[in-house]
Amino acid sequence: MNTLLIIDMLPTYGLLCYLLVGIGVTLAFRGLAHACGDRRRLRLTVIALLVGSLSVALLAYVTYVIAMP
Repeated sequence: MNTLLIIDMLPTYGLLCYLLVGIGVTLAFRGLAHACGDRRRLRLTVIALLVGSLSVALLAYVTYVIAMP
């Protein structure tokens, strides 16, 4: 019975992933706009983008593992 509930939640996981990506991209562009000429701030923004990308990849992997029969 729990398996059916988890499968029914997959669209919710997808929406959560899109929400995280949207927020991450918005914050990244904001950070890049303020990082003009400041190498330290640019480096922190790029690291934040990489961490965000990793978290979305992990969320997609977990969703795939949950959906496997």
